[in-house]
Amino acid sequence: MPYARYGESLESVEAAIAALPAGVTREGLQGLLPAWAARNAVDCALWDREAKRTGRAAWQLAGLAAPRPLVAQMPPPSATPSRVCPPTMAPPTR
Repeated sequence: MPYARYGESLESVEAAIAALPAGVTREGLQGLLPAWAARNAVDCALWDREAKRTGRAAWQLAGLAAPRPLVAQMPPPSATPSRVCPPTMAPPTR
């Protein structure tokens, strides 16, 4: 996703990707584009392509430990902010 605050647009990202040399690698990509939307898109695609080509997961290719489930606790829908995080002190007075 291009970020306007970095001067990016869909057109600038497409142009940056189109200007890459054929056969660019993940390693080579790092020096060709700044760490913004275009590089992120191509980097993700290169990881995905290598994972599919080798039949291995991206975390394996990166030499990382297998991902584990993450348990997140959400308050029940009936919880209001004051019930979830009761105030610990009175609001400041002016």
